[in-house]
Amino acid sequence: MTVKRDIVADNLKAILIILVVLGHVMGFMRVSKLTYLINCIYSFHMPAFVFINGYLLSSLKFKKMKTIIFQFAILQIIYIVFFYEIGYYHSINMVSLLTPAFHLWYLFAYVAWELIVGLLNQLRRRNGFAFIIGIFLFMFLAFYIRYISTTVNSQFLTYTRIFVFLPFFLLGYYCKDFFKKQFINKYIASIVMAALMCSVIVLTYAMRIKMTEIFWGFPHMHDLNMNFPTFTFLQIYQYFVAFMMVFLLMQVISKKTHKYTQLTNEVTFIYLFHPFFAALLIQFNFNQYALKINLLLSVLFTALIVAILLFGKKSCIKIISSLS
Repeated sequence: MTVKRDIVADNLKAILIILVVLGHVMGFMRVSKLTYLINCIYSFHMPAFVFINGYLLSSLKFKKMKTIIFQFAILQIIYIVFFYEIGYYHSINMVSLLTPAFHLWYLFAYVAWELIVGLLNQLRRRNGFAFIIGIFLFMFLAFYIRYISTTVNSQFLTYTRIFVFLPFFLLGYYCKDFFKKQFINKYIASIVMAALMCSVIVLTYAMRIKMTEIFWGFPHMHDLNMNFPTFTFLQIYQYFVAFMMVFLLMQVISKKTHKYTQLTNEVTFIYLFHPFFAALLIQFNFNQYALKINLLLSVLFTALIVAILLFGKKSCIKIISSLS
């Protein structure tokens, strides 16, 4: 039986993986003038990624979860050693082994989100009121957890991000029928999206703070040395921008198949292995170049990394096939 693909979801995943790679490339280039664009990307690309994974989840697959945990365990060791060797990490210890390396937090968090959905579905079948209470409890934790002052690293077992990004996963899973509808004109939606991105740029400039750390989803209030009103405002703003961008993206994404749509089949592979190439950029000084040059370089590096991964995977498959 052939499963009908959701073209909108496929197109969105393809676009988002490009933004993920681009955001990481810009981050590793360490060019301060690219901060505004990095903030724009980070303001919505991971919330949208989490949303679309919840949106596409039909049922819990424990075999898939075991595979993800196995991938995480293997890649965690490899990436920690790799980042240490290139100077991105300064030491390796037991805490670092239990702190997901760079992008691997998503694997660990995904399994947690599926388990939470499983728990909520159990509550839903037994008691509708308990299900609602469960939803509100998790929403409260998502907002409150970054206020907790603790000596435990906020990235340890990615516990903070699990809760901070959980609302987007639940939104995709429980409200997928809502997001399949067309509510507003694509032109209007595009204008609103542009306005939201302008607000990110203005806020970053006006407040002279690293908005990227807010969008990362793991630094707690005390880590950022912020007072309660400022941090609360930024948390509300973060969720507002992310939820609005998710809604608007679902309105503007094409419902037709394009050449880039094929990338959706390679999203996991690109996500897991692109840092091997992107992280090497920390070895170079890009601040000596003009902003336009760095923008061009970041786009070229992104295209090159994606091309290398796609070509490399296909070549490996051909070699393995020829040997079998």
